[in-house]
Amino acid sequence: PSPMVTIKLVSSAGWLGSREESVEVA
Repeated sequence: PSPMVTIKLVSSAGWLGSREESVEVA
C-alpha cells in the first residue's frame, strides 16, 4: 500500500499545477 500514497501526493501536487496530470495518474 505504498503506490496509493504516492499517487495521492502526486495527485494533490498535480491538481494545483495541472489537473490533467491528476486525471492521468488516477
